[in-house]
Amino acid sequence: MDFFAKSYKLSAILQKREFIIPEFQREYTWGKDQLDEFWDDINSAEGDYFLGTIVLSGKDFDSMGPFRIIDGQQRLTTILILINRLIFRFENIKEGNELAEALKSRIFFKDDNAKDHIILQNQNAHKYFQDIVLYNNVNNDSNVEAKKLNEAKEYFSSKLKSFDIVKLKDIRNILLNLDFIVVLQDDDQSAINIFVTLNFRGVNLDILDLVKSFIVTKFKKQEGIDDPRVTWKNILENIKINRKNFFNRYWASYYEKISEPKLYKNFNNKKDSIGAENLLKSLLKFSEVYRDALDSESTDWGLYCPYDKKLGTKIRGMIYSLDKFNIKVHYSFLITLLELSKNKKIHQNKIIKMISIIEKFHFLFNAVCSYRPSGLDTLYSKYAVQLRLEGEDSDSIFSSLTEELVKRIPEKEEFISLFKELSYTKDKGLILYIFRLLEKKYSPGKDVDISEESLDHLSPQASNEVWTHNIGNLILLEKELNKKRDNKDLSSSYKIMEKTSFESTSNFLKVKLSKWDEEACKQRAIILAEEIYNYTINSLKI
Repeated sequence: MDFFAKSYKLSAILQKREFIIPEFQREYTWGKDQLDEFWDDINSAEGDYFLGTIVLSGKDFDSMGPFRIIDGQQRLTTILILINRLIFRFENIKEGNELAEALKSRIFFKDDNAKDHIILQNQNAHKYFQDIVLYNNVNNDSNVEAKKLNEAKEYFSSKLKSFDIVKLKDIRNILLNLDFIVVLQDDDQSAINIFVTLNFRGVNLDILDLVKSFIVTKFKKQEGIDDPRVTWKNILENIKINRKNFFNRYWASYYEKISEPKLYKNFNNKKDSIGAENLLKSLLKFSEVYRDALDSESTDWGLYCPYDKKLGTKIRGMIYSLDKFNIKVHYSFLITLLELSKNKKIHQNKIIKMISIIEKFHFLFNAVCSYRPSGLDTLYSKYAVQLRLEGEDSDSIFSSLTEELVKRIPEKEEFISLFKELSYTKDKGLILYIFRLLEKKYSPGKDVDISEESLDHLSPQASNEVWTHNIGNLILLEKELNKKRDNKDLSSSYKIMEKTSFESTSNFLKVKLSKWDEEACKQRAIILAEEIYNYTINSLKI
């Protein structure tokens, strides 16, 4: 790959050249942490100080350009804001006007035909960007980027406020003496490829910026079709809850699961066959479901059950449980299921059954046994891709995935050994989930309201004995019955507890125990473990 690369001082870079921030670049995002680090670098610089690489597309760096910035726009924008603030300070102190004019020549210049030029333009935010970064105009635009730019401007104003002319000149000299490596390629895509190559090790590339670059530059604009940048903003709004993992999960859902370092290369190989229009359309659809899946409590799940919206509560409950299990590997498949259900490609009842199987599997595999989900993300991706390609054969796909999951189920003995140690003080959420499962076993098809207040200790936890917190010492009991028990022991409260409507508790009370102690608690924990294991295993069937 042939390209131009050369070291330059900032003073040599800011010399009658035009730089453009392309429309596919992200907005200015630097906050206080980045500004603090930059300011510390400036103030600690001694002699030559290297501040990184600037990757550009364009022709002949000895010309005026223009040069499109592929990497380095955040740093260059920040530097120009600092120069703006230095100019402002020079203009407002005695003997500073000539120094201010000299710095202005770094930002504003005339060509050989006396035409005016500015050194930096932003194709996304022309007016407010120039007002804030290059001029001293007040701009109170309410968008996020304008706020960030104004904050950076205020940051440097406060830093320079007390500096005298000597200190201001020191900062100027350090700034203009900063070293950069300028990397230049003829076109955007070649420059992006260099950027990826240069950053392959040790840096988390934001692949979404590279994806946006492809879409914006290749999208064929049509009458009546939204500008791709408008659609892109909608996508970013949808994924703001977790932007970092969005594209990886999208790719796993549509194409294959692949490691982050290889993701851009894989995308680069496939992007032309996918096409900018199809890519943007599918990204938007995926982002809408992605948003809902990650924010399950705020979502109207009835939208995902078009034939019976009331069933949306079932989907919500299962996704909520998976979140509590701290499971992420299933997202590519889950979002595919939800999208196909919402669009009536697969009946909601089949979708609900499959999500239920995933939930029960991860209860055994992760929530209780804490197994590492190695390879499961690839497995889920494989079946997500199949489902998109062969949705009409969903029964076969669901059966195959279920068989794969069943192969990974922990052995009963290991499950029991971990289950019987569950403690109310450490595993309250998981124990509540378990008793909901238990009640479903004894009351199939019945919706029962079970909350934390529904859990009662057979032997009062007030005794402060460790075993009283064990899962074997817990039952479901209505709040009012719990109050009537008032720390009575088991033998003294049978008549109160027999009034319960919880079937799992009624079943337990059928055997009148003459004694309730630590040993009895341990035995019940084992019995509960076997019940829950067997019930869950039987649920893992299509």
